[in-house]
Amino acid sequence: MKKIILLWSILLLFTVCGVAKEQDAKTFLCGNWYRKQNMSDASIHTYNWGKGKCVINFTLEINLYGDKSELFIPLIGGPFPITEVKDIDNNTISFTFFFDRGGFYVTYLIHKLDNGAIWFDFQKGESSDLIPNFYNNGEKFLWYKIAGPEMN
Repeated sequence: MKKIILLWSILLLFTVCGVAKEQDAKTFLCGNWYRKQNMSDASIHTYNWGKGKCVINFTLEINLYGDKSELFIPLIGGPFPITEVKDIDNNTISFTFFFDRGGFYVTYLIHKLDNGAIWFDFQKGESSDLIPNFYNNGEKFLWYKIAGPEMN
């Protein structure tokens, strides 16, 4: 009986850890990202996750709260439906959205850096050139989180 209880406890722990890991990726990404850590031209906007900083036309907005997961891309707009957010490992997230203006899905690997920055690595879709401000030169083109639900 003790072995069965121990086995169920271990399975429950792995299940809870797996769910927490998925939620961590979504919580980490959800919010507004900008090319600089500090900005003087930000305004405050209201999102379904709360109030946050935004630099109009230059903020990458990733909304993973509520009924719709959506992406707004700087200078292109949106919303583009986010179809998948999946942890690859502790420092990498697979991120897929539907680019409705072209009728295809785009997948990036998002790499997390120690300073809280991220960079995007194009994986698949019609073209990596479609979104030049979103992806450009990998690690040389960093994004910093300026607002999000855990930052309120």
